[in-house]
Amino acid sequence: MVPKADSGTFLLLFLLVLSITEPLRPELRCTPGQFACRSGTIQCILPNWQCDGWPTCEDESDEVDCPGLTGDQRTYHGKENVDSRYNRGRGETT
Repeated sequence: MVPKADSGTFLLLFLLVLSITEPLRPELRCTPGQFACRSGTIQCILPNWQCDGWPTCEDESDEVDCPGLTGDQRTYHGKENVDSRYNRGRGETT
């Protein structure tokens, strides 16, 4: 006769099977000092690429909530203001 398993035994057995079948994955996080994009996928960028006027993250979250800027103006590498209505490097209006 097989003894009945209680819920604790079932839980331990379930966790054992899960730990064996779940592939080992490295922890996916940005390193300290990097900006983590908000897209849900792991995408890390250098902090000086945040609020530089050039969207780097797939979801463009690196250009959201930038301090001291209004409208279409953004800082360019933290040094000067540029108007995003101009094409990058061409000076042509869009």
